[in-house]
Formats: sequence, structure tokens, C-alpha cells
Amino acid sequence: MFMIILICAAFGLWAWCRRNGNKDEPPAYPGSLPLIGHAHLFYGNSVQLWNTFKDLCNESFKAGGVMSMSIGPRIVYAISDPDDFLTVANTCLEKDSFYEFLKPWVGEGLLTGAVPIWKEHRKLLNPAFSQVVLDGFLDVFNKQARRLVKDLEKEIGKGPFDHCVYTRHNALETICLTALGVDFTDKIVLNNQYVNAVEKIFNVLVDRFQTLWLHNNFIYSWSSLRKKQDGYLKILHKMSDTVLKKKKADYSKNNNPNKEEKTRGLKFKPFMDLLLELAIEKGVFNDREIREHVDTMILGGHDTTASVLMYSMLLVGSYPHVQERIFEE
Repeated sequence: MFMIILICAAFGLWAWCRRNGNKDEPPAYPGSLPLIGHAHLFYGNSVQLWNTFKDLCNESFKAGGVMSMSIGPRIVYAISDPDDFLTVANTCLEKDSFYEFLKPWVGEGLLTGAVPIWKEHRKLLNPAFSQVVLDGFLDVFNKQARRLVKDLEKEIGKGPFDHCVYTRHNALETICLTALGVDFTDKIVLNNQYVNAVEKIFNVLVDRFQTLWLHNNFIYSWSSLRKKQDGYLKILHKMSDTVLKKKKADYSKNNNPNKEEKTRGLKFKPFMDLLLELAIEKGVFNDREIREHVDTMILGGHDTTASVLMYSMLLVGSYPHVQERIFEE
């Protein structure tokens, strides 16, 4: 027992010295506890988590744009200044260990891949995000915007509702239509089981983040949360494999580019077409890597869009005079 107390005390002293020994450290967020640091602030339901992030953001603004906090022995930084964020994003390319939580889903895709892989694949895939490619999807964006309006009309006169349900589904449909070239009316691919699995896997990731002891891979591997994750991943990867198989067959059957298309080159190819060309004709990607990039595109392409739409609606709804001006415009 004495040894346990001694080890805990030594660990606590080491963590305290690490946090307070460097005078150049940004101000520390209040509420740190011995050993666990600020981890206890992230525990709880989604409302408590939201309030923690909101308070952290406000305190960061007050402190000049950056604050430090500890999660166990690890120090993390909360940055709210856009210029500082840009500096960090351009210089700190190695992903934090929290991104490891995503790897069972997206592997070594652009979001989670090691720096050498990220640099190589980013250069190859960058043409798929050119303005010319994006402009080619304006009709899809407009149709999906009108579809979202019609979906929201169903809630008129019914009181408060969770509009995130609609924005998430709409954004998922949009990313499948554009980047992957998959029609969401094809229920073999984008069915309710898949849509539900996407939603549930996010909940699993958040639950793991909020539970400090589940950050350890060994402990997590024995948890009920891991069993849930494996079930959802089976559904998600099945969809990705189905899309890949179908698109490869279509590509092999229909890929007869004329001289003009060959001259235009990679610059004008959508994401999935570019992936398949690099894989089939140039041997750059294998099936596993293609699936990882497809899953990454679904994750990064729909969740961010859905969140921005959600917050935009919240802000517009909070200021009726602004809402009126938008409507008039």
C-alpha cells in the first residue's frame, strides 16, 4: 500500500512540475485535479461536454487565444485565435494520439495517416479538390439544399426539434453523390442501417474520449464499447467495400477517355474517379488504401458540413432580425 501511495505521489509531482516548470507555457485552464488533470471535466453527457468546450473556448479568448490543460499526464492546448491555429496547422503535421481512436474506421487516410503517408497521398489526391471539380457539383449542392428545406418544412408548427438529424443525413447524401458518385436512393449502399451505424460510431468515439481509462487500448479491447464499435465498423466497411467493387466494375467497363479528357488530365477528376485511376492504371493504391480514403471522405466530408449547417441555423435562429435580412436577400 505504501508503494502505491508513493508511486501516485511521485507521478502527481512529476505531472505538476511538467505543467508548471515551463514559464513560457500558456495559462492553465482552471479545475485541474491531481493525477487526472482536467479529464473529469469531459466526463458526463453531451450537454456537459458541450458546456466544457464552450467554457474552454471563452476562457481561451480571455487569455489571448490559447490555454493549456492536462488529460492525465498529457498536456493539450486549446487554441481560439485563427492566426495561431493556422500557424500550428501548417507546422505541426503529426496527429495527436486521440486520432488513433479513428484508425479502426479510416486507417491511414488523409485525416489520420502518418506524416510521410499524408504528404504523399495528399499530393496525389489534391487535384480532386480543385475549384473546377467543385464547380461541377453546383447542381447537386442546389438540389440538396432544396431537399433540406423540404425536410425541415415537416417540422413547421411542431415546436422545438433536433435539426442535426436532418443536416447529418443531407450532408451524408451529398458527399456520396459528389465525391463517391453513389446515388443515395440505392438502398443496397446507403440504407438506414448504414446511416444509423455512422451516427452510432460517432457516439462510441465520443464516449471513449470522455472515459479516461478507455484511452488505453488494452483496457478498451475488453470493454463493451469496443464490441459495439466492431459491430458498427462491420456495417461501415461493408458499405465501403460494396461501393469500391461497384465503382471498379463501372470504371473498367466505361473508362474510354477521349483525347480531350486525357489532355485535361487529373485536374478535373472527382475524388472517386481519381482514386480508381491512380489504383487501376498507375498501381498507386491498393483496395485497402482506397477504402481508407473513401471512409475518410465520408467521415470528414459529411460530419463537418453537418456541424457547420447546424451551428449556422442556431445562430440565424437566435437573431430574428438577421434571419429577416437573409430572407429578404
